[in-house]
Amino acid sequence: MDVIRVVDVPDGTAADEAQRLLNVPSSENRYMLVQVLLLPGGVMRAVYRLLSTVINMDRNERVTNLRGNEDAARAALVEILKDSPKMGINKLRVVLKAKGYGKGQSWIAVTRCEILDTATPSE
Repeated sequence: MDVIRVVDVPDGTAADEAQRLLNVPSSENRYMLVQVLLLPGGVMRAVYRLLSTVINMDRNERVTNLRGNEDAARAALVEILKDSPKMGINKLRVVLKAKGYGKGQSWIAVTRCEILDTATPSE
């Protein structure tokens, strides 16, 4: 799917047909109208831009990207906890966010407990 989509409406097109042509990108594929130009010969050209690349991904791609981010964030948390195992959750959130992982406190708390539980040998 293209990031930019162009729709040309020829001169003399009926109003209903012109409206249908101009609404297709925004209604079907979540494009946003950027500009409408009147070209020589009476042709109307509408330029649309895709709202987000995430919209283009199918569910499996979104889940894969999310899992990849989760794995990378977990690895970053492991590295932080090696040096500072007693660091608080709020501080961990700030450090992770600075590294590009915007994780919430509950995710950090649960993951921190999992990491520290597996790092500490059970007695």
